[in-house]
Amino acid sequence: MKYLNAKDQLFRVISLESVNPPGRFMYKFVYIVLVYFILIHQSNAQTNSTAIAGNCYAVNGLYVWGMSAGGNTAERILGNTVKENTLLTYARNNGFNYLLCYELQVVLTDDAEVKKLAAFIKKAKTQYGIQQIGAAIASTAQADLMVAYNKAHATVERIDVLNVEDEFWNVPADQRTAQFNYVIQTLTYFKSLAAANALETEIYIGQITADEGLQLGNVVDRVLVHFYRKNDIDIINYNTVRLQYLAAANKKVRVAPIFSNEGPTNTQDIPFMGTWLESHPQDQAFKSWMSGYNALTASWKNNLEIMGAQWFIYDNFMDINATSHITLQPSNQKACLGDTKIFTTASSATAKVYYWMKDGNCLSDGGSISGARTAALKVTNISAKDAGSYYCRVVSSDANNPTSFASTAALLSIGATCNQAPTVSISSPVNNNSFTAPASITINANAADADGTVSKVDFYNGSTFLGSDATTPYSCSWTSVAAGTYTLTAKATDNANAVTTSSSISVVVNPASIVQSPYGGVAWGIPGKIQAENYDLGGQGVAFNEITTANEGGAYRTTEAVDVEACTDTDAGYNVGYTVAGEWLKYTVQVAANGSYNLAVRIAATATGKTFHVEMDGVNISGTITVPNTTDWQIWQTVSIYNITLTAGQKIMKVAFDSGDFNLNYVTFSPATIISNQPPTVSLTSPANNYSANAPASISIAATATDVDGTVSKVDFYNGTTLLGSDATAPYSYSWTNVAAGSYVITAQATDNSGASTTSAYVTVTVVTVTVPNQSPTVSLTSPANNSSSNAPATIAIAATAADADGTVNKVDFYNGSTLLGSDATAPYSYSWTNVAAGFYTITAKATDNNGASTISTAVSVTVNTVTTNTCSAIAQYVENGNYTAGSKVKNVNNQYQCKPYPYSGWCNGAAWAYGAGTGAYWTDAWTLVGSCGSARTADDASVASSTMLSNSPNPFVSNTDIQVVAAEAGDVSVLVYNKAGQVVGTVIEGYLTAGTHTFTFDAAALKSDLYLVKYHSANGVATQKMIKVQ
Repeated sequence: MKYLNAKDQLFRVISLESVNPPGRFMYKFVYIVLVYFILIHQSNAQTNSTAIAGNCYAVNGLYVWGMSAGGNTAERILGNTVKENTLLTYARNNGFNYLLCYELQVVLTDDAEVKKLAAFIKKAKTQYGIQQIGAAIASTAQADLMVAYNKAHATVERIDVLNVEDEFWNVPADQRTAQFNYVIQTLTYFKSLAAANALETEIYIGQITADEGLQLGNVVDRVLVHFYRKNDIDIINYNTVRLQYLAAANKKVRVAPIFSNEGPTNTQDIPFMGTWLESHPQDQAFKSWMSGYNALTASWKNNLEIMGAQWFIYDNFMDINATSHITLQPSNQKACLGDTKIFTTASSATAKVYYWMKDGNCLSDGGSISGARTAALKVTNISAKDAGSYYCRVVSSDANNPTSFASTAALLSIGATCNQAPTVSISSPVNNNSFTAPASITINANAADADGTVSKVDFYNGSTFLGSDATTPYSCSWTSVAAGTYTLTAKATDNANAVTTSSSISVVVNPASIVQSPYGGVAWGIPGKIQAENYDLGGQGVAFNEITTANEGGAYRTTEAVDVEACTDTDAGYNVGYTVAGEWLKYTVQVAANGSYNLAVRIAATATGKTFHVEMDGVNISGTITVPNTTDWQIWQTVSIYNITLTAGQKIMKVAFDSGDFNLNYVTFSPATIISNQPPTVSLTSPANNYSANAPASISIAATATDVDGTVSKVDFYNGTTLLGSDATAPYSYSWTNVAAGSYVITAQATDNSGASTTSAYVTVTVVTVTVPNQSPTVSLTSPANNSSSNAPATIAIAATAADADGTVNKVDFYNGSTLLGSDATAPYSYSWTNVAAGFYTITAKATDNNGASTISTAVSVTVNTVTTNTCSAIAQYVENGNYTAGSKVKNVNNQYQCKPYPYSGWCNGAAWAYGAGTGAYWTDAWTLVGSCGSARTADDASVASSTMLSNSPNPFVSNTDIQVVAAEAGDVSVLVYNKAGQVVGTVIEGYLTAGTHTFTFDAAALKSDLYLVKYHSANGVATQKMIKVQ
């Protein structure tokens, strides 16, 4: 194992790979001034369809160095908004969705840095399309730190991947087996944490043996395999054997090749792909690799899943201004419960696939979601669970430019159930009705409120209030109306003060002096033919409404504005043409007798989509008449409307043009042959009879309905005799929501255009209440920290957080082992444990909810030290040949010493010239410096050297372990190993130590398997580290 210098000793990040020519090596150092990146490409579907699984999204990873509070502040990323946003913008614009970070175990030791990390992760996942955050760590203790952090933070702030940093293949041959076993133990521990904490495990490998590949494949979720080459020539054959070794595992192994784009350095002149990439697209390396991989016919490929490709990319190759092919970003949406909202994006890429994400999770169609693989994501029947951050990852499989970009995030925020505004429309008079001054006009309106009641309907002429009605039918009598043109509206207000204004209608009040009369002086008879050009006398606004100011046809009644032209139909004469929507003509007619009549209209047009209707005394008698495309303005066709009921007498017939651009020649009324109306048929298609659902239920009701001699006007849906809703267009359906528990009888009633109705056979529906089982509460200790220490008699503040998703927390009990210390029934939950004697303690918290369910937290370990004063007053002065044995303590030359264990203890007695107190040639062979009397502190000192860091690795260990001291300042120190009885069983160092990082190898071969403490003693206090020796 090779380590970096003291400054960078936290991580072993040297990658040693054999490359051509033989005997040369590549050394890759990652320093704090360097950002280190890995890109995992998603290849297009054609390139790797035989290897890459159909995941919702591919992992595109980026290694990041520079997260911790240590090192050069100018290079630090975390907490620097500009650097954070630069990194995240680069990640989004280049398709990264996974950040794998160094130094997080350092970040998690500082509360202020923890808050910055949580904010950074949340921003990355909700605003920049990052789906996973990984931690590159090297020990089980560091993994425990990550899990503790996750438990204290929301899902969107958590770490997702534990990546093992250990290049076991680079250690000396005689140490490789022990180091590999340590890696397997570490990965096994990581795996034990993964399932319960929603984590994935990961490792990258270089040169491995067949047995190592088998073991790694069985214990890790995914493996990153080195394929470092200078170009893409025959790249698959460089390290194919590593894939074969991994494929021997007892499960399918997820792997990705790693390429490097490094260029020449001061210590390494092999450029890998750094030079090659200057003239080749980056994805070509993976295409070439996949081409070679797909050409392999070995059966072991069946046990591998290729996730994509992984790249080492240094910061000098970053393109922060990379251009995304996303051309439309989704917008934030505000919704009410039950609403439907659509998020929209667009991309200029070809052969693209859309992957919509919510809070970092991939969406698929179902439930309230549709369009998850399209440019428009629809969220229907919105509920509280739909709130969150939505964005789209657009993947282009263009063979010339395979890319993956994420859109910006858009938030869906949800309020309470919103009040629905009422509906309102004016039913009479109809649009463009005319009256004679002084007129009396009765205005009638229809109003309803789907989720409440209508409080009132106000009537207006423009902005002038005319009157109000608070009860149905809603109406207003407007009298003594002077001549003029008026715009009428109705405004409905519901019980929640929501307001809706109707569409406006226009009415004309003609001056009393203008008299409307039939053209030619005699009313047109019905039955009979009425020529279009023979409209009444009376002029604009009385006998006709013409948009243009002149007769554009130039024929017949040329002094008036109605457009009349010569006609070539069979009866010759004239026709009305150049029609415009909103125009109308009036005719005085004389109906000979009460009865039913058939109406025939003679029309011509050059396009479809044109409509008009016929009124009698202001009542629409024809319904909407659709004009066919006759292909020419003078090619004519007759359209008939049957069975119109008219009463005898003189009336005003009005032809109203709902749209323009067609010609009218004449209308004809003839007596109708009465045919008995046949009622419609109707049947329920959904739900099925005896259908059952859980309350509160949403029931989709659907029916089919037909009418053999007319049309279906509407279908009403009933629960018993209670109308649920109606549908006027096929397919006929109604969504019955929030249905309470009970038994219901549902029918559908169809009504045809003649008013006949039929009721379907009924179906029975049962809605039942479902009992939801109680969920146990959650609980975690927030204080004290795991492995913290205090001095006896100690006061330990114990605190916990607890919650219950479906009820309340009744109490939280605090335990030392199985001994109850105390309880707290109200948040924040805490207990003060006082007068605690020296010893080791295991503390847990147990939460109990209102239904008696309970949960016990993860335990934390606490050490309480014995406090002694190191004045040496109770220790005897050293004398020559004093019959000292192992463990004997003496003071001499203002220092305290302890006789070393056998066999050195025999040397504690001897001649002054050889073992002179503190100065003899062999004094340090026999005696251990404990501390300076009155200045340096003993092993049980109450003060803690909080600024000094003490650690060891590996831990647990078999025969020896490396002990690392990061001293805050220089001075006389001793680093001693103690057994559980408090006896010194080993000396690491005693004497003067400079400030900085120091590593010592401790040989523990003579010690039995047990728990030991290594303590650092100085004038500033004591630092303690637990160690475990195993066989």
